[in-house]
Amino acid sequence: MGSEYQTLSSAESCRTLSSETSECFICRDVAHRASDPLRNFCDCKNLLSHHVCLSTWIQKACGSEHRLHCILCKAKYQVQRRSPWRSVSSQGKTWLVLLSALVLLFLVPYAVYCLMTAFTNPPPSIPFKVAAASFGLLTEILIIKCVSSFLSSRYRQAAQSSFTVQGQRFGPGPEERGPLGGV
Repeated sequence: MGSEYQTLSSAESCRTLSSETSECFICRDVAHRASDPLRNFCDCKNLLSHHVCLSTWIQKACGSEHRLHCILCKAKYQVQRRSPWRSVSSQGKTWLVLLSALVLLFLVPYAVYCLMTAFTNPPPSIPFKVAAASFGLLTEILIIKCVSSFLSSRYRQAAQSSFTVQGQRFGPGPEERGPLGGV
């Protein structure tokens, strides 16, 4: 998405954009997406954008204060943030993966122990014990890496969706409100 956005450098280009009321001032898309229609997010009547475009644009600013304000009227956007961890922890799939990983983390050492003690006559050789212990250690590392990768991807998804910008519509209907009452 990053290459699609153009940096708006002057007020003149903003005035040109504001006169074109049927396109997003960020992505310049003229079509209304059914899932994300063009809306006002500030006091400007003609400066419209898609919610996804504006929230991504603000997030990519990396703490830059000027992106939290409209480029024309300088009104501050109404930004809501929710904890991404709360979103991740409320998903049943996350808990299922964590529970499965925890069970595997306890079963692998038990399986290695069973391999090492299963043979009594003759007892297992040192190379066999080293191989079994190495297998167990590598399996444990692989499980931990998989769980951390899964949680990392879930967190990135949750961080993107936990950031919302409220629109300037007065009295939105219940179908237009988000989970926390925002648009």
